[in-house]
Amino acid sequence: MKTAAVIGVGGMVGRAVARALEAHGYSVRGAQRRAAPIQGLVTASLDREDTASLRAFSAGADVLVDVVAYDASHGRQLAELASDVGGIVVISTGSVYADGQGRSFDVTTGDHDYPSFPVPIDESQPMIAAGDGYGARKAALERVVSSITAAPVTILRAAAVHGPYATRLREWYFIKRSLDRRPHVVFARGGRSVFSTIAADNLAELVALAAEQPGHRVLNAADAPLTISEMATIAFQALETDVRILHFEGPKRGLLGNNPWDAAHPFVQAADRARTELGYAPIVDYAESVLRERDWVLAEIAGGRDWGELFPSVIERHGRGGWFPYELEDAWIAGLA
Repeated sequence: MKTAAVIGVGGMVGRAVARALEAHGYSVRGAQRRAAPIQGLVTASLDREDTASLRAFSAGADVLVDVVAYDASHGRQLAELASDVGGIVVISTGSVYADGQGRSFDVTTGDHDYPSFPVPIDESQPMIAAGDGYGARKAALERVVSSITAAPVTILRAAAVHGPYATRLREWYFIKRSLDRRPHVVFARGGRSVFSTIAADNLAELVALAAEQPGHRVLNAADAPLTISEMATIAFQALETDVRILHFEGPKRGLLGNNPWDAAHPFVQAADRARTELGYAPIVDYAESVLRERDWVLAEIAGGRDWGELFPSVIERHGRGGWFPYELEDAWIAGLA
């Protein structure tokens, strides 16, 4: 039986990757920072910075999947491990891209310096320089692992990933509104904002296909692009909630019109190469992924967890009302009347 070692198996992407690899016939062992059991999976508690432990964990695997590699130092670790594994798959991000003026999501502060990319973006789009930001660190990681020769390396540039176990589940924007039975939602920019996403299950399927077909490659990992209005329509229909979708032109007005996919310019990653080179096709659509996320959230809440505990990154960045400015929306709609 083929074997796979997954670093970062405890989170949203890692769990989905483990399931996908098992479905493709792999025996999977996983490593995570905290000792926590995952049903049906052999896991080990492992310090990511301990290269000797990583080597012992991954040696002999047909594929090593690194879900949490973040910077050049992690790339150098993978280079040390490469001779002991059959192939490597590394999760990167679309945030490595720079636009024609060198702008990226690392440095944008508003509409005036928001990056403007071609639509769609393919893998030939330049990367930003190494630096301290999220995208810059991932770009530095890519530059190191792309030079590995001891094993084939696939780099997957993931769009905004969503799924159960996310600490910043953007789809909570729709799910909570459904649970609250909100009658309307308000979007800025005419409801036309587009920001590429991918379901964790689809990203995991792409990982499994890359594992089965080792090679040196860089691939975008993104689902078909949807405008924010299209996403809302699909999500609320799946959640069986009747919501009136309203919008206004121009940027958001404070929190009015705010949403997790707000984009001054469209950000669309093309996944053509993944389809052509690996035969990739998504295994879940947006509606199904939202329902899976809803079911996971409800199970966690039924177990006594508060949504703020589930999504600490949402609370840290936006507070409890940043995505849910109900009073502002109601006042704006009353003004229209």
